[in-house]
Amino acid sequence: MGDFKILILAYLIGHSPIETQQTFQMEGWYKNMEECKKELLLQKPDGRYEVMNEFVVDGEFKWDWLVAGCKSDTTGEEFQVWPDYPKGKPKELEGIEFDVFELNKKFGRKTGTYIYNAVRGISNNLVKPRPPTIQFSKIITLKENSKDLGFLSDNLKILCKDVNTISMEKQKMFRSIGIQFVNEDLSTKTKSRMLKNPTNSNVELEKVSSQLLIDALENQELLIRRLGLRVSELTDAEGQSDITSYF
Repeated sequence: MGDFKILILAYLIGHSPIETQQTFQMEGWYKNMEECKKELLLQKPDGRYEVMNEFVVDGEFKWDWLVAGCKSDTTGEEFQVWPDYPKGKPKELEGIEFDVFELNKKFGRKTGTYIYNAVRGISNNLVKPRPPTIQFSKIITLKENSKDLGFLSDNLKILCKDVNTISMEKQKMFRSIGIQFVNEDLSTKTKSRMLKNPTNSNVELEKVSSQLLIDALENQELLIRRLGLRVSELTDAEGQSDITSYF
């Protein structure tokens, strides 16, 4: 196994980037920085990065990325890349990369200092619960491009186990289940289904996602490069928040 991994700092679209940002580690390890960078910087025909694009609204994956990079756990070597904003940086991200003096010029001393401290995790405000998580999802790069039902089903079962484990650990139930293909030409395809009642049963998750897979493969001509699974419409399994929702 290699030593380099891809990390993506992302936030929930439509929510505060500062409040909802999370770090994701992509599936797979790489032997050296060059291999990791090659995968990270793989681009779609329109110039978007394929790896980061998995967090954009393609189907029902509602994440967008702030910064992504390759990192070695052993040496600490890092490479980072930031998104381009052809239409200008979104208003909610303005000011995040400025230093405190630039912020003071733009917003005044009080507001500028608050923004500077807030993006670094420094705040005197009362601790409040984080905004509720909208979904749990995972996407993997297949060992080979394929549209074989058996091969994809085996990988989907692994995804089900991983996503359901997250759901159980977070004490959440879900009503919506969705799968996503990233095809060999980097186009995407999604299928989803809403359940009658919330569940956190892995048996139910496998059953529904397997049927979604069969439906999605109907008339599928392109080979599939990546396979993703998402659960959403989350509710508390225990009916109350725990202390981890504050951190």
